Amino acid sequence: MCGTCLAARPKSRSLALLDGVSHLLWIHGALGGLMALAAMIGGVSSLGTDVAFGLGALAYGGALAVAAIVQIVAGVRIQEYRSRGLGIVACAAALLMAPGCGLVPSVLLAISGLVILLNPGVRAAFDDIASGMDQREMERIHLPRDDEKFSLGYVAIVVVLSLVGWCGVWGAVSALTAWVQSQ
Repeated sequence: MCGTCLAARPKSRSLALLDGVSHLLWIHGALGGLMALAAMIGGVSSLGTDVAFGLGALAYGGALAVAAIVQIVAGVRIQEYRSRGLGIVACAAALLMAPGCGLVPSVLLAISGLVILLNPGVRAAFDDIASGMDQREMERIHLPRDDEKFSLGYVAIVVVLSLVGWCGVWGAVSALTAWVQSQ
């Protein structure tokens, strides 16, 4: 590609936020994994008394486990500017995990992740990497200058969502503990 063509490629502020989406996917995937484990433990422990509930909890726990694995793998891959489609699937999977990982963080991850991954500049960056371009060259072409980035606000959102998510996990573990003790 000639220098003029490269200069015409879109710069994307969304590309600057891709690391945040990657980290959110890791965090959400880890939380989802914990929720999957809790659902499966609850399902196994209730099989003796309520088979339908136990099987439902096991099925939901299995679905959560698959979604958690997809999110963690996608988080790693999109940080390397690979597997954009898997990242889109992982962001959509956050909606499946909403009951266990907190509705607000899950929906915010799904929406913000999809907006960023569907951005034309982000798509062009992933396409350039897929065509063999060096990552540093791609970032030089596509990332805005440092004074054009707005990553600090996104980092704050990541921290707040992480705290809200962990509060959701703590609440779920407390509820599961109370339920087990009442049996």
